[in-house]
Amino acid sequence: TSQTANYSISSIEFDKSGTTFILSDTKISIPLFGSAHAYSALAAISVARQLGLNLKEIQEALTSLPLIERTMEVKNGKQDAILLDDSYNVNTDGVLASINDVNASNYSEKVFVFKELLELGDETDEELKRIIRSAAKVFNHFVLMQSAQRPKIRTLLLEEGIEPEQILHPKDQERFTSLLNEETIILFEGRGT
Repeated sequence: TSQTANYSISSIEFDKSGTTFILSDTKISIPLFGSAHAYSALAAISVARQLGLNLKEIQEALTSLPLIERTMEVKNGKQDAILLDDSYNVNTDGVLASINDVNASNYSEKVFVFKELLELGDETDEELKRIIRSAAKVFNHFVLMQSAQRPKIRTLLLEEGIEPEQILHPKDQERFTSLLNEETIILFEGRGT
């Protein structure tokens, strides 16, 4: 947000209950995960304040925001792992924002479950490189779902310095399960994940 904005947020944090941020020395919580949701909430707060609502009324309303299916939808996983279902995402910038949100979270084990974004069309190769370059800096492990781009995605990960043992096959349930605990966050990107 700019210095001329009437409202700005700081200290955005994420956990399994959603997103918290500070607005004018007030802690605001929303039941949605991600910075995009925080900034959408900021826009709603701005409008609500213009309509005369106070921050307490607004905060109360924000706690009951509806979840958006497959859009950074938080789900509880086995052994208290957090699953972020962002499988509806169809654009590179949205995937990169989700990767950045996971990076900003306090979870120590970060797993990326990925299938190519079919909607990229002719830009698939360059956009895949952007996504993999970003993901390789954030995630400890990768699960590549079956797709025509899977060999290319694996090669890109290896080129980014990811070790082969960090790349799991979707059928390798035992290895995958061994990663799960309360410090694990798993981001699902690409339809069909």
